[in-house]
Amino acid sequence: MILWDPRKGTAEVKFGLGQNQWFECPVNTCDLSPDSSTMAAGGENGGVVLTNVKQTKVLYAFNDAHGDQSVECVRFSRTHPFMASGGLDGNLLIWDTTPFKLRHTCAHGEGVVKIQWHPSEPIVYTASLDHTVRAWDARTGECTKTWTGHNDGILCIALSKDGRHIITGADDTTARVFDTQN
Repeated sequence: MILWDPRKGTAEVKFGLGQNQWFECPVNTCDLSPDSSTMAAGGENGGVVLTNVKQTKVLYAFNDAHGDQSVECVRFSRTHPFMASGGLDGNLLIWDTTPFKLRHTCAHGEGVVKIQWHPSEPIVYTASLDHTVRAWDARTGECTKTWTGHNDGILCIALSKDGRHIITGADDTTARVFDTQN
């Protein structure tokens, strides 16, 4: 994993074997905290690692967060003190970032491959290989809504800027738009 200075085109910080002992497997996903001070990363081994970007110091390492199943997505909320991770174990994990600890384990059924946070509410949306999109309340861990319509695993998800619409794409070669208000 390399953090680049886009103005100079140079590698500013490198994480990995031989550099900073970090993951011993391929990294599948990463995200920066809203203030860009912390990076979350998920690995093929099921681990989630949080690193202080400036000090290149591992803050937390949860080597078996998703068991031994690959972590497919991590994402910080931009408006609330939460981070979420999804994995092929079929779980969405919601983490409290102050202090960093596991808040909720939300069972999805099959692999959670993409997540998006609502732009202003503590709601996280998941796209899953079980053909569904779900909304989860990060405060309680409850699934508040499930959308169906795909006939195969959902591979990508996007949310409109106002949080009213979810757009998905799936292995069934379709894209769908869901209204979060209905």
